[in-house]
Amino acid sequence: MTRGLLRPLQILWLLLLAFVLYLLAERTMVMPVHAHAVCMPPHCQFGQVDPGEARVLRSLGLPINLYDYYDDALRILFEMSFIVVAALLIWRKPSDRMALVSAFALLLFGGISASADPKIPPMVPEPLSFLGNVLAGLGQAGFFALFYLFPAGRLVRRWLLVPLAAGLILQTLPSSPPPHGPLADLVGLIGLAIIAAPFAIIIYVQIYKYRRTSTPAQRQQTKWIVFGTAVAIIGFLLTAALTNLPIVAGNLPLQMLADVGLYGFFMLIPLSMGFAILRYRLYDVDLLINRTLVYGALTISTVAVYVAAVVGLQALFRALTGQHSDLAIAIATLAVAALFNPWRHRLQSFIDRQFYRRKYDAARALSAFNGRLRDEVDLDQLAGDMIGVLQDTLQPASASLWLRDVSKTEGRA
Repeated sequence: MTRGLLRPLQILWLLLLAFVLYLLAERTMVMPVHAHAVCMPPHCQFGQVDPGEARVLRSLGLPINLYDYYDDALRILFEMSFIVVAALLIWRKPSDRMALVSAFALLLFGGISASADPKIPPMVPEPLSFLGNVLAGLGQAGFFALFYLFPAGRLVRRWLLVPLAAGLILQTLPSSPPPHGPLADLVGLIGLAIIAAPFAIIIYVQIYKYRRTSTPAQRQQTKWIVFGTAVAIIGFLLTAALTNLPIVAGNLPLQMLADVGLYGFFMLIPLSMGFAILRYRLYDVDLLINRTLVYGALTISTVAVYVAAVVGLQALFRALTGQHSDLAIAIATLAVAALFNPWRHRLQSFIDRQFYRRKYDAARALSAFNGRLRDEVDLDQLAGDMIGVLQDTLQPASASLWLRDVSKTEGRA
């Protein structure tokens, strides 16, 4: 990027930062009226507490609107994560095109578009309120465009910009009540397609870039973004599902803990993007993905086996003795503990074979070569084995081995 254009863009970003911080301060001053009242289930809204939760708070000497203050603090931390990453990008990579695009998109999306309502507080004067609404729309569109342009900041498959822009524009239009009758299903499918189209386009573009145009470093950047986004979405959905469980919905401490998960998982998106663009320990993502796959599968499978063992053994004891027994839980616990390490090694081997086949084959080839190296005395055979290992692990276009004639070298000396 030319130096003549760089300075105006930096000044524009600083002006937008000042405006976003102004809106953030105004939103912080707005406290929902219903947050200060005790609600009666099942008519409680977000930020309200029921009589039981209010009694718990009063017994601890805490205000009943603590939950609202707590949620405001998490929201501010969430917004600041986008703003801080954007500031780091524009500070550390001021001339990088992708970093500049990311800095603008993260600032507007995290500071305005993703904020909880009201995005534009009512006390903001009309000209600034209109500007804030425009910037909120630009932030949402810019966030999708950011994933479209990542990692090189270049356009590919430009014809896809038309359906991408159309889907984003249609999503911003005010929704009307769903129709009744035979057209209801058709209208529902069209609405679902409008929502899903931008996501599908971004996924296709990222796959195309990864396979066709990305350099090795850009592919690692893509892995960081895909990994961070996938963990964020899965974690957010699982946490949201847990909040609907009766044991969580009626427990204020668990609700507050769940809120940390809802905000925290989504914060992984800007953090992973910052890591990818700043290229901090870029190649560690392969190890991180590998460990996540292994321990995620290990946790799920171990819990499933443990629950199945406890249920099965309890049913067996009930059939034999007519009553439950704590011995079933002890046996299941000991069995799972004994199987933990062998099962972890099997999962590690399976995931290496399925997802990291080249590295798995390379490691096996090197291990086999080390075993032969201790016993091989034929120099020609050893040279052939070495070339074979190089071809299996590095897969070069060609490989040759030159050996220095030590006897001639000693004769010259």
